[in-house]
Amino acid sequence: MDPSGTPCFLHVPKCGGVSLYASLAAPFPRDAIYPIPLPPPGDWLDRARFPIAVVDDLVAAHRAFDGPLAERCRLVMGHFDRGVCAQARLAPFTVLRDPVDRVVSQYRHAARTPDPWNRYLHDRIAAGMRIEDMAADPHLVDAFARAQARQLAGCLWSPDAPTLDDDALLAAALDGLDRCIAVGVTERLDASVLVIADAFGWPAPPPVARLNAAPHAGGPAVDEELRAGIRDVCRIDVTLYTRARERFDGAWRALVSRVVPEVDPDAPDAPARLRRAWPRGGSALE
Repeated sequence: MDPSGTPCFLHVPKCGGVSLYASLAAPFPRDAIYPIPLPPPGDWLDRARFPIAVVDDLVAAHRAFDGPLAERCRLVMGHFDRGVCAQARLAPFTVLRDPVDRVVSQYRHAARTPDPWNRYLHDRIAAGMRIEDMAADPHLVDAFARAQARQLAGCLWSPDAPTLDDDALLAAALDGLDRCIAVGVTERLDASVLVIADAFGWPAPPPVARLNAAPHAGGPAVDEELRAGIRDVCRIDVTLYTRARERFDGAWRALVSRVVPEVDPDAPDAPARLRRAWPRGGSALE
């Protein structure tokens, strides 16, 4: 990982990444952003001004990853795992989410969206599978319960990635997290974009709008017993998220203390007050 490389957002699905796209990419012209991989038809993000590359699946997107083009761009964003960092000089950053909430959101998203990347889960749900039944399906456990760890370890979509046991997976994921230039969390997404912008020396990005969120209406009821069961299945991602949360909290408090020391970092208006006092100006492309 190269801190001077092209900033690269490793977008973990259902962690608020589309909302982050709209905020962080605002200062960049379209041709400065590496095309974002999307399944067919993939045109809705294109209409939102982001360059896209329509691919059948994310393994294909990783096989087609163009390292020299990525280095010429000013920002790389998309569902990429850490494996792409071996193909170009990239400065990765990411946003992680409480694994229980992420799995619930993924279930709701798949229930309403039969796109190619969710088709297996969508079809299982259509056949009557409940969210609590996901733990009995090894394919779903591997695809969703360990997804954040596998993505940061570089063995989710990268071709020919090794199969890791749980201990090796966690170690590789924690190493991938440590190599990220900045880390945010979905639960504090507006503060997270400011932490990321500060790490790269960018102007303050605009507030984060909530986009592509799975609706709660009609979704499964999730009580504390079910949450505990999901948390147990997702224990590797839980450990990874705990480390990410600690790192984000430290970076956010340090940033607020440096720029607006009179502001409580936990105050709801802290991001807005930090933006007003942001010390950086000009363009992110300067």
